[in-house]
Amino acid sequence: MYCIFTKNSLQRLLRLCEERMNKTWSELNKKMQNEFKRKETFFDGINSLLLLRNELFKIVESFFSQLNTEDFSLLPFPKSKGNDNATIAWSIFHLFRIEDIVCNSLIKDVPQIFFTGGFEKRMNSSIITTGNELSNQQMIDFSKALNIQELFSYAKEVKLISDKMILELTSESLKTKISSEKKSALEKLNVVSTDESSIWLIDYWCGKDIRGLLQMPFSRHWIMHIEACKRISNATQKITLCGDNCTECPRYNARTTEEQKTVAELWYKVGFRDKIVSPDEIVCNGCSSTY
Repeated sequence: MYCIFTKNSLQRLLRLCEERMNKTWSELNKKMQNEFKRKETFFDGINSLLLLRNELFKIVESFFSQLNTEDFSLLPFPKSKGNDNATIAWSIFHLFRIEDIVCNSLIKDVPQIFFTGGFEKRMNSSIITTGNELSNQQMIDFSKALNIQELFSYAKEVKLISDKMILELTSESLKTKISSEKKSALEKLNVVSTDESSIWLIDYWCGKDIRGLLQMPFSRHWIMHIEACKRISNATQKITLCGDNCTECPRYNARTTEEQKTVAELWYKVGFRDKIVSPDEIVCNGCSSTY
C-alpha cells in the first residue's frame, strides 16, 4: 500500500525526521567528545567518531545515487548567511578537500590524495584550494565543470585514508600539536587561498591539537555541511507521484531491517499507518515518475 502525502503531512514528516537525525548526530558527536576526555574511554571515542562518520557518509552516498548531475550545481539559497549558500558539489569538494589537507599534510605529513591520485585532472577541478574564496557565480561555474563521479571517488578515498589514520591514533597522540615545520610546509603548497575568506584556516588548524582537529574537520564540519546539503537537495528536488522527495524520504532510504523497523514506528507515530507494520511492508523502491 502506498502512502499518499499531502503537502502539510510531508513537511511535518520531513521536519520530524530532520530533527531526529540532527539530534542523533549531535548526541553522537557530543558522546565522542566526552569519551576522548578520558584515557579509559578513548577507544569508545574512536568507535563513536567512526560510527558518526559512517552515518553521515550514507547521506553523501545518497546524493550521488539519487540526484541528477545538474542538481549538484544548483544554488537555491544565494542570499543565505549559512552553509546552505552553496552548491552540493562545492560543499562536498570543500568538505573532503579540507579533510585531505588536514589528515595528510598536517597529521600524517604525507602528500595529499588530491595530488597523488591525480584528482585535480580527474575531477576537472579549476582550483586546488578549499574553495572558500569563490563567489556564488564562481561556485556555480566550478560545480558545473566538476566530474561528479570523480568527486565521489575523491570523497571515498579521502574518507578511507582518514578512517585508517583515526584507527592508528592513541590516547596520548590526541595531545599532539601541529609543528611549525608542518605549518610552513602547508603554506608553501598554496592549497589555501590568501583571500581573507580562507587565509585564517591555516592558523585555525595549526592552533589545535589532534583531539581538536577530530572534533571539527573530521566530525562537526561534516555535520554542518551535510545538514546544509540536505536542505539544498530538498529545495531543488522534484516530488514523486506519491508526493514525496526520495532523497529525503526515510522510507525509501531505509535499507536494513532495523532501519525499516524504525521507519515503521515513525509512520505509526505521524499517522500514516494505524499500527506498526512489518519491515517488509515498509520497503519502498521508489516511484517511476515525477511531477
